[in-house]
Amino acid sequence: MPRARNPKATFSATVAGAEALKGHGAAGQLRVGDPADLILLDPLAPNLRPVIDGFGVVAHSASAGNVTDVMVQGAWLIRDRKPTRVNAAEVVAEAQRVAEGLWARAEAG
Repeated sequence: MPRARNPKATFSATVAGAEALKGHGAAGQLRVGDPADLILLDPLAPNLRPVIDGFGVVAHSASAGNVTDVMVQGAWLIRDRKPTRVNAAEVVAEAQRVAEGLWARAEAG
């Protein structure tokens, strides 16, 4: 991947962004011993190509659908687009049940 063309924008999106979270403890950079919050994106996603400026394409074109993996404080929450701490099928089924109940109440209303 090409280097960022605008180092100031890179700093603003990482270190300065972390500083804006006052009290969060975020450093805005990966260092040994720091909390490791990390989001990995699909590098072959059509909406993230062509790559001219990696930060620019992410800022302007990336979406939640591009996320493949998520790590929070060193623990993987999403791996290969699948949640690691909940059963996705159960969550979807419960959401469907709740939505149908809400629609039934609205129609009866």
